[in-house]
Amino acid sequence: MDLVQIFLYFIFAFFLFFLLNYCKKLEEKTPSIVVILPVIYIILISSFFFLWKDMIYLVILFEMFIRIYYEKIILNQQTLDTKYYQKTYGLSLILGFFITNFFLMKIDSIFLTVEEMRIGIWLLIGFFFYKVLNGNLSFSLEKKQKEKEDLEEETVVVQYAKLKTRYFSILKTTNQELQLLFYAMMIYEDYHRSNFLRKLDRIHFRFTGRTMKLGIMQVETNREITDLESVKIAWKKLNKIEKEIVLDKSIKKQNKNPEILMTYYEKEEKIPEILRIYSILKEFCSH
Repeated sequence: MDLVQIFLYFIFAFFLFFLLNYCKKLEEKTPSIVVILPVIYIILISSFFFLWKDMIYLVILFEMFIRIYYEKIILNQQTLDTKYYQKTYGLSLILGFFITNFFLMKIDSIFLTVEEMRIGIWLLIGFFFYKVLNGNLSFSLEKKQKEKEDLEEETVVVQYAKLKTRYFSILKTTNQELQLLFYAMMIYEDYHRSNFLRKLDRIHFRFTGRTMKLGIMQVETNREITDLESVKIAWKKLNKIEKEIVLDKSIKKQNKNPEILMTYYEKEEKIPEILRIYSILKEFCSH
């Protein structure tokens, strides 16, 4: 395998990555799609690039590397579900390997001739076993989703420790509830807009100069600001909102956090998740 072939496989893997992302919503209804779609993909591209089809199954492996990089670096996820990767990509790679060596390498076209019908029969048998395994994959997905919820709580605590070390001197206050709420907001924003993407935002701002959201707290600004500056601006704004709500006698003390967030954010869709993160932090800090 030469460098040109490796380069082509990586290009194919990028397209597969975007294809799987596009079909991500289907995974909940049909978990097996993450296994079978890459196999169908390499069968199709091998018919157009038949000179490099001898190890075409490696496209699946390269796509896995791209996805891991995407989740760890770009999305800033602290943990990966290794069991999920082993089962889905492991099964997909095994299917890809056997189809490459016992099917694609023996034909010039993906369309079967009469002589090649026996291979097609074996593929149908393989598909049958795959459908049987599909139930296990469904269970795996449910287990993955449950594990993900547990991991999210762990991630919240880890991120809280990191952010508290970095910004504690700025967020000094006697109002511990407001401080925890702000950390919850920061964790949410950092998770949905990773450090890598925030750096791209700053580069984009330097070229366009347009008003946009910058920094870890995603503050809308017409000047370039750092994560630290965004924290200072957002913390000042949150304190102001909290004081105004405290003076409003119509709002009960125990229900002020949702009202603070509704005043702070233009969109309400963020609020339930931030309150959930807040409850995790509050429980953690109470121990």
